[in-house]
Amino acid sequence: MSLMFKSAGNMSTEADEPVIQIEEEVDENLVPSSKRIKTSTTLEFSEKFVDDKGLPKAKCKNCNKTYMARDGGGTSNFIKHAVKCVGRGNGSYPPLDQEKYREKISKVIVKHNYPFTFVEHEGIIDLLYFLHPDVKSITRNTAKSDVLKVFRK
Repeated sequence: MSLMFKSAGNMSTEADEPVIQIEEEVDENLVPSSKRIKTSTTLEFSEKFVDDKGLPKAKCKNCNKTYMARDGGGTSNFIKHAVKCVGRGNGSYPPLDQEKYREKISKVIVKHNYPFTFVEHEGIIDLLYFLHPDVKSITRNTAKSDVLKVFRK
């Protein structure tokens, strides 16, 4: 069933289609304020300040890197920074042992009989990066040579 939108002056003659009437005048007191609640997760990792030129900025609490912080401005640059930076100061991400990671991924490939291209799957790369931002993805050829190294051990 489709909905028809008609202004208040026009009425539909079809009985089986509902008509939604739209008022022409809007009471200004009923319109919500344009101020939005700030819900970005970056607020807990940064502190806002105004620089010496009067520009609003946000500073990372972990490494003190600064970013623009206009009201209504995007936070995507700071979110990308926070993924890589935040947590290292408080121990959330221990240093990644790349050799140990490659050995473990080789054992997973052998144990579950995965193809070497498993390490190049977009979902696996995203998952590994989510678990630790310092992880370096490897190619299928590197996975093959790592499996052979593990086999020789």
